[in-house]
Amino acid sequence: GLKRIIEQNSSGKTPLDIAIWKGHMKCVKQFLLSSWLDTHIDIRELINADSLKDAINHNRLDILSFLINDTKQLAHIINLLIDVGGRYFNLLEYAIYLRKKDVIRLFVTVRIPVEQYTFRQQYKLFLRHYNQPFIQLGSSFFYQTPIQRMLTTPECISLVPLLLEQFVDNNGIDLSIIDDCLYIQPEKTRCIFGRGLNFSTRDWLKQHPLTLIAKANSKIIYDHQLVRTCVELKFHLFGNFLYFLILGFQSLYVALYTGITLGSPTPTKQGTNYYQMANYSCNALCTTLINDPIHPARDQSAIRVFRFILLIISCLGLLKEFYQMFTQREKYFHRFYINLIELHIYVSAIIYSVDINECTRQTGIRCSAQWMTGGIGLLSVWTSLLLVFMNGIKFGKYGLLFITVFTTFLKFIAVYIFIWIGYILAFYMLCKDIMEQFLPFNFIPKLLVMFIGEYDIDGTFFLDNNQLMPGAEGALILYSAYIFTMFIVMMNIMGGLAVADVKEFRLNAKREHLRSRIDVILGFQAYLGGFCETIGSITMKLSRNRKWRFLLSKTNMMLMKYQLEKLHITSDPVSIPYHISTSPFNMQVGHEQNPERSAVMSMNEGFEQVRPQTGYYVLYQTVRNTSLYHEDENMILSRKNDEIKDTLEESTTKTNNELRKIALDLQNELEDIKRKLTK
Repeated sequence: GLKRIIEQNSSGKTPLDIAIWKGHMKCVKQFLLSSWLDTHIDIRELINADSLKDAINHNRLDILSFLINDTKQLAHIINLLIDVGGRYFNLLEYAIYLRKKDVIRLFVTVRIPVEQYTFRQQYKLFLRHYNQPFIQLGSSFFYQTPIQRMLTTPECISLVPLLLEQFVDNNGIDLSIIDDCLYIQPEKTRCIFGRGLNFSTRDWLKQHPLTLIAKANSKIIYDHQLVRTCVELKFHLFGNFLYFLILGFQSLYVALYTGITLGSPTPTKQGTNYYQMANYSCNALCTTLINDPIHPARDQSAIRVFRFILLIISCLGLLKEFYQMFTQREKYFHRFYINLIELHIYVSAIIYSVDINECTRQTGIRCSAQWMTGGIGLLSVWTSLLLVFMNGIKFGKYGLLFITVFTTFLKFIAVYIFIWIGYILAFYMLCKDIMEQFLPFNFIPKLLVMFIGEYDIDGTFFLDNNQLMPGAEGALILYSAYIFTMFIVMMNIMGGLAVADVKEFRLNAKREHLRSRIDVILGFQAYLGGFCETIGSITMKLSRNRKWRFLLSKTNMMLMKYQLEKLHITSDPVSIPYHISTSPFNMQVGHEQNPERSAVMSMNEGFEQVRPQTGYYVLYQTVRNTSLYHEDENMILSRKNDEIKDTLEESTTKTNNELRKIALDLQNELEDIKRKLTK
């Protein structure tokens, strides 16, 4: 009997496999709830990967739920691997591969008591199983964990908070699900994210879960305490120091640029100005000012030194922008407006600082074009200071609001660009002989002034006797159309868009600020990794020093929301193949609990052992968000339907058994009566 229960047919299926394949819940329960079978047959002989693969393929949610709710069965199935084209994935990865949302929900909502610590750790390993890429078209070619696969699968993004919640318990928060390098420099020997055939810092940055979270832009993920805790701890470890350092350098650059542009000599001391000398060449302008009989231009050695410093710094900044343009590519042009401001700053500073001839070098006098370029650059250089503020300090969210509204207006202008071109050409044709403001280069500021309602129609189209200028009828009709189209229609549309942006931003300000901070902190770690590791190590040592903590408490610096002394650094080994192999057994990649076993596998099977650095933040007041586990209406109806079906089947079985007993009793009585009558 035992042999027949686990015996396979010609298709390689056992009786339990057939029951799961057919979806016969009653048969599955008969097998798995039998105490006799539980005593005599190992669970590994009953449940195998192929049967669970069929269950996932055919959405046998009731059977999967029944299997998962039993601790012994769950401990077995989380170790099963399913063959997919020669590559092996655990059940959660296979469900993500098939985009089975309801099945994924079952696997990430298992509740394991805190007392079962060892089993809970095994379940966590199942949830963060590090494995090879999928083979389907369009999938990433990087090794990934389930959370990375879910964040890059649109159907699974809404389930990510459920996965994150499994790493939050009553004792604290486990950061290992979304981070592999808490403050250390990303390197091949210490990081797991962004690995393919090779490892690069750019791939690490692109594949980091926090980057994928920012790209997914989901409110429910941003609001999760694990994500916020990880970002804030990174800032406390090294981000705040680097941020204030960059803010200090940027402030010094702004002060240097402003001081040089406003402090450089102008023709004012000689009783003239740049506008009156607009027709002078650069050499003639400087020669005239240096030969002025009353106030000749003098040598400005101090300004010349500061101007040279500004030129060197600006050249280095411009080289940095070109380097980022070629290395970051899509990401650089995605933030085109912000990067354009930085390019304009450095180009303006270089143009303003360059000496055209010996006269300008000695006196510091700038040519007219240099003077105008430096003045316009002042706007960009102070705007850049706002952009630095908005990435770190809390009130920087208002800077993000400005960027959001400004970007919306740029999109608006781009959509209606043909209307703008039409009005520009029409006004140029009909009005260029009436007013010089409609000549090339002049009509764009004129149209912008008209856009806010300043038209001056009397002085433009009417003579001194209030008579319409002869032949101005067409221009007047064009003016009327412009007022209706631009001032009435377009202004209302733009006002509505601005109000909608502000309202949406007020609701999402914290999330937008968090996304900006994610970009900043991971950028620090990717491009200044060594510096981050040094600062992080010093910060961790100081956080363990009692005297330092006492000093912070006296200076009210202990009021920070996250205390680093509660952070425990952890490092669990991960075994990774040296090269991607066609052998399915070499492709099974996972976390190893036993370092000795991992080391043996590393030597014997071509695996290397990586110890990613992550952390556990002890917080005894941690409250799990149980509302995430609430089932949706479809799941509740499905479960109720299954319960009703089971109840009806059970009652039907009992009724049939009772009727069968009654029928047998009647048959026996009739046979007795017949026997007596025969006698």
